[in-house]
Amino acid sequence: MNVQDARTALKEPVWAKALFMFVFAFGVPFYMAFVVEKLWNWFLAAAFRGPDVSYWQALGLMIIIYLLKDNTVDEKANWKRLFVIVEACVPDEHLHSVWETVEESGTRPWYVLVEPQVEKAVHSTCFLGVGWAIHTFLM
Repeated sequence: MNVQDARTALKEPVWAKALFMFVFAFGVPFYMAFVVEKLWNWFLAAAFRGPDVSYWQALGLMIIIYLLKDNTVDEKANWKRLFVIVEACVPDEHLHSVWETVEESGTRPWYVLVEPQVEKAVHSTCFLGVGWAIHTFLM
């Protein structure tokens, strides 16, 4: 089996990619609300003698924070950094073919759109685990 056959075998149907992106785009914020609720009730409510929050209140707090924070991403700067890295890593004799391939594709891979959501889910899980350990064993 050559490399091209392996790539073709690993390709997923478009609907599976769309479903995966939908689940992460809408599922991760709901999971993060669960994490915020638990961490709030374990630490902030006890530390400041404030009220516990429900799941829906935690989700509402997250929505308010999301709306108030600056969510601008400088994609041009990100691409410029990527090009600098590629030029530094690729030998000069192959650089032209790399740029041709990038220009031909013209689109970003689908997983680039999902990556920030996966990263948030992983970080939230880590924070939840550390918070649970502190709450359970140290408080």
